[in-house]
Amino acid sequence: MAHLIGLITWDRLHLTSITAPINLNPQRWGIDPDDVTVMWVDNGSTPANYKAMSKLILPDCKLRHRKNHGIGRAINDICHMAFHMMGVDYVTTIANDIIEPQNYLLHRQEAIEAIENTGVCSIKVNDAATFGTKRQDGVQYEENVLISGNHTIPRTTFERIGYQYEGYGIYAPIDFDYCARAQATGLRTYQLSGVIAKHLGNNNDQEYQQQKNASHYAAMPEYRARLETYRRGHNLYYKPYRYEVPER
Repeated sequence: MAHLIGLITWDRLHLTSITAPINLNPQRWGIDPDDVTVMWVDNGSTPANYKAMSKLILPDCKLRHRKNHGIGRAINDICHMAFHMMGVDYVTTIANDIIEPQNYLLHRQEAIEAIENTGVCSIKVNDAATFGTKRQDGVQYEENVLISGNHTIPRTTFERIGYQYEGYGIYAPIDFDYCARAQATGLRTYQLSGVIAKHLGNNNDQEYQQQKNASHYAAMPEYRARLETYRRGHNLYYKPYRYEVPER
């Protein structure tokens, strides 16, 4: 199975300097490195930090710079390249404040193969809420979760519901929205709880947290309205208007 890791950064060089060398180390993946492609999408880092980050990323990774287009557009750039242009089976997006556990791609692949109708799969982070635990074929997971952050999207999910919704703004419940659409079509969303990822958080970056919270709260009325349409079976497939192919 072909995997693509999409690293998403939003400045915060101090976090990327910790997480990128760990998450992008092939020895952490648990699968053949020849089956993995790495892509980096940066949103709004300063030129100096962008240059410093570029030295931390694998030299053969595909780089995309989408300044201030937002997380939804970043994930869509990654998925468009992976599913439309590369024939990838799974896309795993990772924020630069998360440290993935050992063999994190293998854990995801085994879960998706074991659990039918997987829509979105994630690995639980240390500060996430706990839901009812289930087990299947040796996989421990918590189902019906609106996953935030480090999630894996199979090609089959992308073909069914399309891209992340970009109408909310730079920060918003974009990943929650995607999971809600997946669930509305009968797909399953869950987080693996037998292994744990570490969330480093905002590291006392108050300006970043304030910007994130303001954008999130501004999006909530539209998010709630869209959830109602999903429950009625509407707007489940989304593709951005006049979607652009990322620059080579």
